[in-house]
Amino acid sequence: MSDLSHRLSEEFEKLKTRRDELRVQLDLGKKEAEDAWRELDEKWGDVEQKMKQLARSSRDTAEDVGDAAEEVIEEAKQGLKQTATEVGEAADKLMGEIRQGFERLKRLV
Repeated sequence: MSDLSHRLSEEFEKLKTRRDELRVQLDLGKKEAEDAWRELDEKWGDVEQKMKQLARSSRDTAEDVGDAAEEVIEEAKQGLKQTATEVGEAADKLMGEIRQGFERLKRLV
């Protein structure tokens, strides 16, 4: 095996290993996003239940219900924004690393 073939083979194996590592990291990021979503959804359920109780209560004013609704909406926005940001950052990092790996391989060839 020539020196170039040997180097290419080694680089290919490194890229393959890195690809596998990135796949695991992506899976972990996906699980983190799912966990964040599940936590947000549980909070949503709690607040939704409280909203229903408030709406049924004759002593609560429309203003109280409105304040609770605004709070729920804001929490949902923040949770979704954070989850989207984390997933986007993980995807950007993965794509950058893949690009770098292909560029290294291209330079070797």
